[in-house]
Amino acid sequence: MRVATILLVLGAVGTAVGCSGSSGGTSSSAGASSTGTSSGGASGGTTIGGATSSGATSSGTASGGMTSSGGTTGSSGGSTTGAMGCNPPCGPNATCLMSSETCQCRSGYDACPDADGGIVCTTEEADDLNCGGCGKVCDSSISSCFGGKCACHQAGDTFCESDAGAVCTLVSGDDSNCGTCGNVCVAGLQTCMGGGCACPQMGQVICTSDAGVQTCVNTGSDPMNCGECDFPCAKGLLCNFGTCGCAFGDALCVPDGGAGGLDGGDAVCTNLGGVHNCGGCGVDCTVTFGEDAGCVFGTCK
Repeated sequence: MRVATILLVLGAVGTAVGCSGSSGGTSSSAGASSTGTSSGGASGGTTIGGATSSGATSSGTASGGMTSSGGTTGSSGGSTTGAMGCNPPCGPNATCLMSSETCQCRSGYDACPDADGGIVCTTEEADDLNCGGCGKVCDSSISSCFGGKCACHQAGDTFCESDAGAVCTLVSGDDSNCGTCGNVCVAGLQTCMGGGCACPQMGQVICTSDAGVQTCVNTGSDPMNCGECDFPCAKGLLCNFGTCGCAFGDALCVPDGGAGGLDGGDAVCTNLGGVHNCGGCGVDCTVTFGEDAGCVFGTCK
């Protein structure tokens, strides 16, 4: 009876041990399964089947979720990077500021607008389209940008701009740009010579009348502009070398009964070599020597 009881107990223990082993195996299997799912649970699965299974599953899930979240975040970050940026794209010599999505020129370059509404980074010292400033264009057929200014291809020429356009010209002989750009000589009167506007004849200058009419005159001989513009000589006087007076050998004399005076009247320039004004005004040789009198070198004979 006791033997049977002992055997019965041992049988129950064996059954319990077998079930426990099966359960452990199942847990171990579950642990292995979790280990396969998550590399993070491998160690736990090896130690304790039931705990490992739960730990592995939890760890695996957490790790997987984190990985998934990390992957999602990475994907989102990549998508944002693609959406942000400068549109239109920055050109050469420029970088895009991601914070403001604007293009900024690199150091040493100037920002000028382009035809597409963006900017072009250039050096205004040598850009034919932005020479010395944005939008200042050099005519490439006649000039190039050098040092921030349009310089003519032809040596000796000067680059001049006007409402009519740009030209490269010799300012020493250009009536429209005489000496400097924009200095125009009076049409029909002056010509540009040596960089200065001048009348065609030596000694002439341009004088403007009260009516606004311009003429080239010789102030050395013009009695209306004697010595300078608008300086007229008195009636009867001539302009000699820029001074009002009578011709050489003549004197201003007043005929009998005339009002006289250098400022008007009847005074006239008279030759002092005649018999009626011999050597001076009013010296009449005929009074002394009769009708046959003569005047020789200012002396009556």
